[in-house]
Amino acid sequence: MRRIILFLHENPFLKEKIENMRKEFRDVSFVEKSGVNNLDDILEKTEGIVTGRFTRELSEKTPNLKITFASWTGVDNIDFRIVRERNLIVANTKSHAKIVAEKAVLLFFPFLEGLWSIIAI
Repeated sequence: MRRIILFLHENPFLKEKIENMRKEFRDVSFVEKSGVNNLDDILEKTEGIVTGRFTRELSEKTPNLKITFASWTGVDNIDFRIVRERNLIVANTKSHAKIVAEKAVLLFFPFLEGLWSIIAI
């Protein structure tokens, strides 16, 4: 049986990446949610899942799951109680880390301006 990696969080940016993975890892089926007729049937066979939210309901539908990939930098939408119970691997992308850090710094500037005005008084 081929290993299945399911992409529940669809993103046009990922299309090219998924195609490249299909070429490189021919023994793995990379499945996109939009191309699935019976999602529950695929979930039952899935070993890896790319999603923005990992819940108990999703966990119960994926008995063969070994790894979940958060589709962005943060992992706050993953229920880590389930992860520990099932001894799953969690991975996330670090490719957005620089952008997230830059945005955090930029969001801090208005606060900093207010802080300087308090200190200057």
